[in-house]
Amino acid sequence: GQESTPLAKAPFVRALQEASSYVVVRNTKTDIYSRIWCVAEVIYANKMGLIPGRTFVTGPDNFTHLGTSVLNANATREEDKARILKLLLNEYNYQE
Repeated sequence: GQESTPLAKAPFVRALQEASSYVVVRNTKTDIYSRIWCVAEVIYANKMGLIPGRTFVTGPDNFTHLGTSVLNANATREEDKARILKLLLNEYNYQE
């Protein structure tokens, strides 16, 4: 299932590997970076060299002042959040 697939092989990562640019579409209702899957996408887009030079951002800038933390990001499934946080925290050598 999805839980056993490494994030590096997830469909969104495969799509980013083929992408020539990266588009971020913001909205007025939700800070996209309060969603853990959006954070994971940004991390992989950055790893693939799409950020900053090949990134296009559109939509309202309503959430800049919030100082959103990945540690507080949400997911529909708690196991997704735990999986992504574990990967990110391990990759960046985060220590409590």
